[in-house]
Amino acid sequence: MAPSWVASSSGSSGPLALALAVAVCLTLGALRPAYAQDPGDVAITEVMIAPPSSSNNREWFEIVGVEATDLEGCDLRKGSTTDAAAATTFDTIAGSLAISAGEHLLFARNQDWVAGDGSGGDDIPADYAYAYTDSSFNNDQLLYLFIVCGGTTIDVAPMDWREFEDGCPDSGCSVNLGPAHYDADGNDDLDHWCLPPPDYTFTNSSGDTATGTPGEAGVCLTFDWPLAGDVLFTELMIAPADTPEWFELSNRTEADVEIGLCALRKWKLDGEGNPDASTIKEYTFGADGEPVTLAANGVGLFAYNSCIVSTGGDDDSAADEECEYADLFYDTVSFTNSAEEHLALVCPSESGEEVIVDQMSYDMEVMGIRDGHSILFVPSEFDDPATDNDDPQNWCEAAFSHCFHDPDGENCNYGTPGTIGECLEDDVDWPDNGPACRCQLSSRQSGAGAAALLAALVLWMTGRRRGGQR
Repeated sequence: MAPSWVASSSGSSGPLALALAVAVCLTLGALRPAYAQDPGDVAITEVMIAPPSSSNNREWFEIVGVEATDLEGCDLRKGSTTDAAAATTFDTIAGSLAISAGEHLLFARNQDWVAGDGSGGDDIPADYAYAYTDSSFNNDQLLYLFIVCGGTTIDVAPMDWREFEDGCPDSGCSVNLGPAHYDADGNDDLDHWCLPPPDYTFTNSSGDTATGTPGEAGVCLTFDWPLAGDVLFTELMIAPADTPEWFELSNRTEADVEIGLCALRKWKLDGEGNPDASTIKEYTFGADGEPVTLAANGVGLFAYNSCIVSTGGDDDSAADEECEYADLFYDTVSFTNSAEEHLALVCPSESGEEVIVDQMSYDMEVMGIRDGHSILFVPSEFDDPATDNDDPQNWCEAAFSHCFHDPDGENCNYGTPGTIGECLEDDVDWPDNGPACRCQLSSRQSGAGAAALLAALVLWMTGRRRGGQR
């Protein structure tokens, strides 16, 4: 007798029923995605590491399908290294969880909603609620998030909230993978991750407003960063008298530019003429999330920690003081008075590469710059200012007629803070006991000026010798 499964209730013959069953199985198999098995089948693209709610179960993350696949049976892991075997599994996906190429799936911790509460409005349901009993994703260290299927690491992505928290206006910002790096290789580099723009907000399931792009492709907070040569260093006060150090940046373009997330970088050279890594100091503008904008054809004046000249006000912080000049503030980078140093403005770009917007070098002793005098670069005097200001010989010392602050009648500061200055040649009023010797003449001093100074020294010394012979 034939097995009972061969005959159909309608009396169909055994071979026909078998053929129909095989066809149905093949059709269903073709419609169902294969289980994830190859690295890069999916990519982690967004992580809410530090939600605004004090409750850690408001964390979530997002993936995108690179290939159509199914994540049933895959492990979700967290570890302190890129070794998946050493990572801790916090959930194993139960049941089918299919994803198509280009589709985003949301994973929420212990809940069914990333935003809203299921009552309508701006509800964003989670595609999968993972059971996570650990304390949190950890906000104070570098960690790695894994998707492991059948022992194969399908994707791993770094998480380090410390790199982004200063740029988040509150603590409720997700971290997005930049659109230019939207795959399982691009997300390996923490530099390819970014904060979303502040206007991409949603209300999470606990009713707190947060910033992120759950359920859609990530968008990075971008700026109108300057390109090489758009912004130049035009003045530095290296050794001030009774004021903080300061410098100027001049926007040479017809549009406002943003230098948020750009870095002021300083370094010395080693014995072979290469940057000495041990001497590199940096300050990142706008790391607190506040915009730092240079107006079109404008000059930005940056003071070290406090006002160049304060007219009073709150002394708790430099930003709260009333400043005679429109100061912006920086720290961590301080100029050296007695050695050659190099200075650069380095900005990001949409491609993720660094752009050296401008750089210059200085050495007060070699340039013959006196304490209390800034050094000036005048772009209008040169055909290629962005290149010409690299050369210390194209800078001049602020003249005595450039006194801008004299706190006690004896310690005047010479410079033109907040404006593009001029290189001036002042007449020198020699003191009664002879000229103050400047052993290093400014390289901008003309041959005639140098000769006149030398002649004055000779005459003065001759007079002293004659006087001694009487």
